[in-house]
Amino acid sequence: MANELKINNVFLLEDNTIAVIDYESDYKKRNKYKYVRYINHVSEHYGRQWKKDVAVHMIVIYTADVERSETSDLMDAGSLKLETQFVFLSEMDSVETIAEILSMIEEEVLEIQEKFPCQSERHKISRICVVKSANAMELENSGDAFLVS
Repeated sequence: MANELKINNVFLLEDNTIAVIDYESDYKKRNKYKYVRYINHVSEHYGRQWKKDVAVHMIVIYTADVERSETSDLMDAGSLKLETQFVFLSEMDSVETIAEILSMIEEEVLEIQEKFPCQSERHKISRICVVKSANAMELENSGDAFLVS
């Protein structure tokens, strides 16, 4: 059996709460008990370290095989209630998402290039663009630009 307290990702959010993110390829109701252990472990650990109560958000990212209708975000075990936040890759437009990510990367790259000008043209990225086509997505190196077509 895998280590049930091996948490995939823990993030400190701007509002000083914590997000625990787990990835799942199928929905199992019993996983909610694992999430309760994650939340307990993280809130205890950081609560002791920061000497205050800590709010923890449990976020589960489901692969494209899992549909929202197959899941439930609530667990009610009497005194213990858990509400998880879900992200369904099946509901995302992958081309649009890649375009958004590449746009954010491009903004960061340009910001870094402004702060630290690159002397070599070889390492300079002038633009990143996304083109939607009927073909499968493939990454091509097009001179100084990266093109997804």
